Amino acid sequence: MLLSNYPAGLVPGDAEVGDFNRDGKLDLAVANLVSGDVTILLGNGDGTFRSSRSFPVNGLVPGCMRVADLTANDRLDLVTTNTGSATVSVLMGNGDGTFQPARTYPVGLAPQCLAIGDLNGDGKPDVVAGSAASNVVSVLLNNGDGTFRAGPDQPPALLPFTPDLGDFARRGALDLTVGEVGTSRVAVRRGNRDGTFGPPTTYPVGLDPWWVTASDLLNNGKVDLFVANGLSGSLSVLLGNGDGTFQPAVTY
Repeated sequence: MLLSNYPAGLVPGDAEVGDFNRDGKLDLAVANLVSGDVTILLGNGDGTFRSSRSFPVNGLVPGCMRVADLTANDRLDLVTTNTGSATVSVLMGNGDGTFQPARTYPVGLAPQCLAIGDLNGDGKPDVVAGSAASNVVSVLLNNGDGTFRAGPDQPPALLPFTPDLGDFARRGALDLTVGEVGTSRVAVRRGNRDGTFGPPTTYPVGLDPWWVTASDLLNNGKVDLFVANGLSGSLSVLLGNGDGTFQPAVTY
């Protein structure tokens, strides 16, 4: 197997893919922790990439990153959590592989990661960010023009790290799941369709669930949870029942 190396910023962390210049070929975005920027490598369509260009994140330290079309203009945008601060940054895409200057928005202290989805049913992707340091999940509601307004912070059960969203009960509303670091459980909260969530229901998993992903693993129309447990070095799978509840975890 041929290994190809491509330059990025200093200490690259999270990476995401998307067609940032709308040429039908997947590109790569890399969040760089120490250089405080996001590097874009445009894809050639054959698994190789062209020379990179980096975009600063307001002098902050981007950690987790997600890609979405935030304004329904067929241009992909970037959202990053900023490690060591209490902010997330939004970089609006120009549709040609470049991005506008970052805008920052306050969230809980030291946000670890984020998820994007329409929380209030207005057709605009919103942002949730998990912060174990301040023990909240912060909500940013999309105004539809590339700006956001603060929604109410949602207190989780305990120490939220990585949130994810999914329609767990198949009722047309996004629900929230989040791993609780330092524990052996994940929390699930039902969405109220207004940017808020109901009280948590917790499920046992392996020790220290850092990463939770909501996905239909069985292709049966029911959202399941896949959990990476840090301290126990294990993976937990919770199959969804399709009504907002989950079966007991099977841990590997």
